[in-house]
Amino acid sequence: MRILYIIDSLGTGGAERSSLDLWYFLREQDIDLRITVLERRREGIGHEVLSAGFNVTFLSSSGIARQSAEIARIVSDIKPDIVHSVLFKSNIRTRLARLRTRFFHLESLVNCSYDSVRLNDPHVPRSSFYFYWLVDRMSLFLVDHFHAITEVVKEHYIAKLGVEKGRISVVHRGRSENNAPAI
Repeated sequence: MRILYIIDSLGTGGAERSSLDLWYFLREQDIDLRITVLERRREGIGHEVLSAGFNVTFLSSSGIARQSAEIARIVSDIKPDIVHSVLFKSNIRTRLARLRTRFFHLESLVNCSYDSVRLNDPHVPRSSFYFYWLVDRMSLFLVDHFHAITEVVKEHYIAKLGVEKGRISVVHRGRSENNAPAI
């Protein structure tokens, strides 16, 4: 089996760390795993991912249209059985890539993006909040199945975006214990 994993960055967040744990597991199962990353970051898991020898491609383009086209080319070239995206930018770009080529798209939902409490954040303009909600809602049809990391996240996307219950499964992300020394 060949899986193409698409992620925003190899930064410092929980989705990145959980993904790396999953990638190690998939490699142990002899899954042909390819990782495509939208943007480079100095901090995060990038050094570990590259040092561990994972097959990583960083997109050479920027912007939603160019990155979506580049993802479509990568999918056409490697012909994965599953394209698995995580985090908003990757999810939307992968959805748009489906307008150019056919593939099975599994999308991870890792937070409650449309919780009204986010509108209290001065860094989240109302117009952007609702614009991204609309883009998300209107492009749901481009995803074959959704993976929510908790029941709360699943219910959020059912209620806020109208994802059909049969198109979303909960798979908790069991992660290894953090062995980093306390500061």
